[in-house]
Amino acid sequence: MQIVDIKAFQKSHFNHLGKRLDDDGVIGPETRWAIDFMTLSVERRLFIAEAQKFIGLVEFPPGSNDDPKGIIDGWLKACHAKEGDPWCASALSAWLSVVRPVRIAGAVRLGENFTPVTAPWAGDIFWYPTNAKGNGHVGLIIGVGSAEVMTI
Repeated sequence: MQIVDIKAFQKSHFNHLGKRLDDDGVIGPETRWAIDFMTLSVERRLFIAEAQKFIGLVEFPPGSNDDPKGIIDGWLKACHAKEGDPWCASALSAWLSVVRPVRIAGAVRLGENFTPVTAPWAGDIFWYPTNAKGNGHVGLIIGVGSAEVMTI
């Protein structure tokens, strides 16, 4: 791309946080991420874009698994989970539902519904158990580097 083309691209695209790019004509890390993002399937882009809407959402009070607007509680209810349950899988289910209906509470249960991969891509989910009781954590991969992954 030429400098003019880069600036035009930057004016109409977003970074990994869902914020508009600076239109400086430089292909820095955020612009590189946005260019790579545009190579993903429409479904993966929609899934990531839905998740980006909730970057910055925090539990309040801390540790409550809830928020003042009731967003987390809504995700939990949609997955038939109890109020105050861990919400990572319910959030992922809600975000993923923009491309296919999923309503699974429980990180391990959700993760086991997807085929494992050895080379992750943006738009894949990751999950891992956190104890022997079947609990775990799940998240969304939004970027892959040579030695790291970026997640929501």
